[in-house]
Amino acid sequence: MLLYVFALVSCDYTSYETGSGEYSNLRADYADIKVTQGMVTGITTDDGTSLTPPSGLQYKENKDTIIRCLLYYNMQDISQPIQVVGQKNVNVIIPLKWEGQEKAKNDPLTLTAAWMSANKRYINMQVGLKNGSKDDEAMQTLVIRCDSVSTYKGGAIWLTLCHDQGGIPQYYTKDILLSIPTKLLPDTIHLTTNTYSGQKTHLFTK
Repeated sequence: MLLYVFALVSCDYTSYETGSGEYSNLRADYADIKVTQGMVTGITTDDGTSLTPPSGLQYKENKDTIIRCLLYYNMQDISQPIQVVGQKNVNVIIPLKWEGQEKAKNDPLTLTAAWMSANKRYINMQVGLKNGSKDDEAMQTLVIRCDSVSTYKGGAIWLTLCHDQGGIPQYYTKDILLSIPTKLLPDTIHLTTNTYSGQKTHLFTK
């Protein structure tokens, strides 16, 4: 019932100052950035706050889309444009049907955190993938497998985050951020992840 396979891309924080300097009021929020004709026209954080984007902020490679990210910014006044300091991309796993999901590999990974966003629109996760390959063609994949569905009352679904190591050596850990949209999911969501210390299951309610 659910699947999305994606290539893991390199995402890095933009450098910023800390302490009592120019960026001492730095904030960090998961957010959806709305892009229209390559221009940022809106920013909404996971707690439902609408931020005013800086004038002229562009994503030239994206014409009309929603960009999911962990946004670092300064804000002195909610009515004024924010100052964007940096961002880290968030990989979105979209609910889709997949006929071969029973064949999905389930190699272990590191689960750092998993939580429901304040607006109930996403399940956010921070996971660590072991890496160590110099082969640019090597790739790991993540998929969501649907194990069971119940239609009783508000409904419930049991999901597993499956990971294919792809034969890549496991020398060091790279953290990545994930978001699973909940709009098309039932009210109760059970999400299982295979970690190096065993399977972990989280319960989320919308």
